[in-house]
Amino acid sequence: ILGDSSLRSHHGNVIQAIMFIFKSLGLRGVQFLDKVMTRILEVAPTSDANLRESILQQLASLAAIMQHHLKRYIPRLFKLLSTYWHEHLEQILALVEELALHCQDDFMTFVPALLPLLLSSLSPASINDDRPGDHRLALLLRSTATLRPVLKDYLTLIIPALTALLDFIRDVPLDAPA
Repeated sequence: ILGDSSLRSHHGNVIQAIMFIFKSLGLRGVQFLDKVMTRILEVAPTSDANLRESILQQLASLAAIMQHHLKRYIPRLFKLLSTYWHEHLEQILALVEELALHCQDDFMTFVPALLPLLLSSLSPASINDDRPGDHRLALLLRSTATLRPVLKDYLTLIIPALTALLDFIRDVPLDAPA
């Protein structure tokens, strides 16, 4: 069904069903991972924003279930997450956290490409642009803390960005319109 674009209206339900199966099987589902990941990674970029958001959320759940077995998909997952970083930040950060936790060694090679995305999201201009910025800021700070093991070699780049962000927050009046 995922391979048939004429059945696009069913893709969301199919992905939910697949996730239910993987949650039930746990690591016994590894043998099905290749077929499923291939299709999901083909469908995600061509899906509408709502379905893509759901897919990214499901991929984070799948990463938690399949753990290090997703390492061979990191390059394709990274391409997907870098393309939709700003559009689906919350779901992407959850996916990044799971990949970094379960596939740390393989994920490390992608940290240099991840860093500009993370730093751009931590910039005061980025936080100021969308004012439910508090929620977004909390997500970014939580993710930065969670990603600490993979970001440790880049602290000299991250700390100045965090400092600039804190300076910006300090200068924003408390009664600023939300």
